[in-house]
Amino acid sequence: MARNSLSKQADGLPILRPIMSGDENQMSDVETAQAKLRTAIEDLRRIRERLRVLQESLAVDRAEGDERAQELGSVIDCVLLDSLGPAIRDLLAVTDESVRGRRPGG
Repeated sequence: MARNSLSKQADGLPILRPIMSGDENQMSDVETAQAKLRTAIEDLRRIRERLRVLQESLAVDRAEGDERAQELGSVIDCVLLDSLGPAIRDLLAVTDESVRGRRPGG
């Protein structure tokens, strides 16, 4: 059964927070962070896909030598290869390691 712990807000009023006993299911802060991280990774994947579509839409203009299209395409290339790709990979790796570390024998 949960009981309440008292903390004080900045205005001095108490905040009631449940303290869970060991037998109750509760996500730890790390598990909550992992869940939020997985959502953020999916957001980054969607952004990556949007940038790829945008990049493809510039292909003809880039091939024809349009300087603006070439500059936009180059920046998108760099963001995809140097920023988003590695960020997604690294975030996935740390999430996978955390999950493996949590399992017995992992």
